[in-house]
Amino acid sequence: MLTLLSNILSFRKIEIESLSDEEIARVIKLAVDNDVCGWLLWRLRRDYSDTELYAKAKEQLTPLVGATLLRNSVKSRVWNTIKEAMQKAGVACMPLKGCALIETYYPDKSLRDMSDIDFLVDISKVDEALRVIKAISTKTENVETSSFKLRFSHPHTTGMYWIGSVTLEMHVRLFTRNGFRNPTPPIEVKGDAMPVEYLLYHLTNHILYHKQRREGRIFLRWLIDIQQIFTKEAERTVEICSRALALNPFYASQMKEVWRRVITLLDDDMARYLSEALNITAIPIDDDFLSKGSYWGLMQDNILSFIGKMRCLMIMPSFLIKECLNRK
Repeated sequence: MLTLLSNILSFRKIEIESLSDEEIARVIKLAVDNDVCGWLLWRLRRDYSDTELYAKAKEQLTPLVGATLLRNSVKSRVWNTIKEAMQKAGVACMPLKGCALIETYYPDKSLRDMSDIDFLVDISKVDEALRVIKAISTKTENVETSSFKLRFSHPHTTGMYWIGSVTLEMHVRLFTRNGFRNPTPPIEVKGDAMPVEYLLYHLTNHILYHKQRREGRIFLRWLIDIQQIFTKEAERTVEICSRALALNPFYASQMKEVWRRVITLLDDDMARYLSEALNITAIPIDDDFLSKGSYWGLMQDNILSFIGKMRCLMIMPSFLIKECLNRK
């Protein structure tokens, strides 16, 4: 049934006239569970508006899509507040995930639910960025992530700061604290627009992280995010993929494993073009792929994580000396 939902969400039209009531209910439930309600309703309205699935999905999902639009409007205002405060402090910040996607890649802001406000600042601006976040937050937890921890152990602040009911998640790395999961050399944050290859790298490795760390779950929505980038950037997709792979060759083969699933969500011509250009074959999206935990790169991740920690220990003394000098 997951493969059927994926096919409906793709840009290829399939036959869905003969679905039973039970199958329709399962498709709708899967869409809710995978945070793709808006995208399902949009695809059905465009290509399947005369089906019973569309009639039932419209009845059940329209309120959820309306709520998504309302939440997204609130979170967009929060993002503008963050961006303006950072600009005044001279700290460049780039949006990650939802903020970047709904503004640029989705046809409508109701088609993708935003969760936390994820954004990236340059690691050299940690202290200034933390001061800004503390100043504009309406709520914080008692334990705060220090600039020291952000530099050497945490990839981002985690559930520490809120504006209203919206959680702010400030990243200082494009991905995890594991230095080898991040691009090498580290990227610099200079403007407020996220280069598309950075966004693609982040989204793809977000999926891999959940496969390799055996925690959390994978949502079909994450694959739809990449589908939107590939579709919007059709003429540049191969170039963008190449730049994303070049950010960290350690994980090139694993990133392509994700894209093998994503190309099943594209139209036939685009899927065939990417398959040939990237030398990959399409694999249908199924329950096994979306389930947590996988053998992919577990040993590689463990080894590289250990090396990354050792590297932190080697450079930590220079950081401590600098901190002491700054305090004099």
